[in-house]
Amino acid sequence: ELVRGVLGAGTSLDVLADKLHMLSGGLPGMVVELLVSACQAQVLVRRNQRWMVGTGWMEELLAGGELAGPPVPVHSDEASVGGLVALSRGPLSVADVARMTGLPATRVAAAAHKLARRRLLHVDGGRVRSASRVAARQLSAAVADPITAHGLLLACLDDNGVTDPFRIAEHVVGARDIGRALEQGAALIRAAGQVDRDAAARIANELWELVPAKALIAPRIDALAMVGEVETAVAAGKEALAIKADPPDHVAVWTAIGHAWLRADGQEAEALACVAEAKAALGGMGASLSLVQLEAQALFKT
Repeated sequence: ELVRGVLGAGTSLDVLADKLHMLSGGLPGMVVELLVSACQAQVLVRRNQRWMVGTGWMEELLAGGELAGPPVPVHSDEASVGGLVALSRGPLSVADVARMTGLPATRVAAAAHKLARRRLLHVDGGRVRSASRVAARQLSAAVADPITAHGLLLACLDDNGVTDPFRIAEHVVGARDIGRALEQGAALIRAAGQVDRDAAARIANELWELVPAKALIAPRIDALAMVGEVETAVAAGKEALAIKADPPDHVAVWTAIGHAWLRADGQEAEALACVAEAKAALGGMGASLSLVQLEAQALFKT
């Protein structure tokens, strides 16, 4: 009842509630700890103001949650191969892994098959991938230098012409690649938002934490507003205005804040106030198309 009271109803949540009850022995304190862990591991995700079980996690949760067996030794072939595959969040060829690790392809294949026997990797011809998200977590723990590993994976995506914004953004953040974040961050947030708005909001926050650059302000506001976090989006915009002193930059920020307000019911006056602030920052220059659209939409809804 505690789980259902906190999370609400739903078939998948009912199954999760039963699982948590079994794992906790019905102790409320343990249930709360398990709920916190589930959120941190993205077993539980918040989408459209509702709690949901993250895609692909329920089967692993019901299967027992953790893998048996000893940890993968750091600095072993298995750690080098399995760690890269786990961090890649997608399949890799044996040739790519060999190039990134500097190991001969035969040793890469042998390590991959050894991990496959432990149900940590799946080997299909010349390609390898994590057997599950739980397996990926176990393998990731064996990576000695995650920053370098993410950098290698980012270069591998470039070499193979991969344009997946989720994988690119994850490796940009993991590699602490500030230059790439400044160059591509805004485009990555917008591209991700076309597919998965929740993931786009997460990417926007992670990129902003890496480098709070003016190029990321408006895309981050948009991403947060699109998942219903309007007040958070507005607060992020006003915080950025306080630290970015160049008035021309304020135009895009006020415009983004205005569009965020329009996503909330009854906030047309706030949106029009943002229009006024943006026009003041323009100092007599012509308004952008986005600002014109904001004003027209706010007036139409008034």
